Amino acid sequence: MRFGRENGQIVEAFYGGDWYTNQGYTGPKTFTAPSAWQSYAGHYRAAHPWFNNFRIVTRKGKLWLIEPGGGEASVTPRQGGGFDVADPGLPAREQIFFDTVVHGKTLRATLSCVSYYRTFTP
Repeated sequence: MRFGRENGQIVEAFYGGDWYTNQGYTGPKTFTAPSAWQSYAGHYRAAHPWFNNFRIVTRKGKLWLIEPGGGEASVTPRQGGGFDVADPGLPAREQIFFDTVVHGKTLRATLSCVSYYRTFTP
């Protein structure tokens, strides 16, 4: 769970892709994102010993990658295709690509040359 503050007061809370505000929140309340991004949201897994799963969520019109330990990284479109993953814990930006859409859900996400596949867990 993450919190947003204004003037030292908590005014918003985030849990995965869910967003909650209280009466103190003064920012915009509606956001738009490309419709294709809806298919990216989900839980992805791979047989990788160090980083075996992550979640992609859409929050406030932006994509986010949520690590197993709860860390979050913004996911921004790259010129020419794919996305950059801005993880403050890494010295360089990672890259992620999404493909194989079936029934409106992306089945594969390739993060830094490792293929992760959608898993059907919440």
